[in-house]
Amino acid sequence: MNSNRLALHLPPEVNIEMTDLCRTRKTSAQDFRLPHETILQFVWPEPFRVSGAEYGEMSGADVTLWCGEPWYSTVKATCCTTR
Repeated sequence: MNSNRLALHLPPEVNIEMTDLCRTRKTSAQDFRLPHETILQFVWPEPFRVSGAEYGEMSGADVTLWCGEPWYSTVKATCCTTR
């Protein structure tokens, strides 16, 4: 995934964790088989400082927000699991 960070819109400086890998089996309403999609689910930590009265005692604290998204591809992959 490191070599594809730009294409996947992943920040270059964060550690990425792969959380799921699967492949779809879809059919259309007319019962045609659609191309398989490979779905990669990944997350990365982003530091965030909370500030403001609405956060009460947490105001000024540093917390970690987990960011991430699935990435879909119709490219055939041989290393993924099927669900």
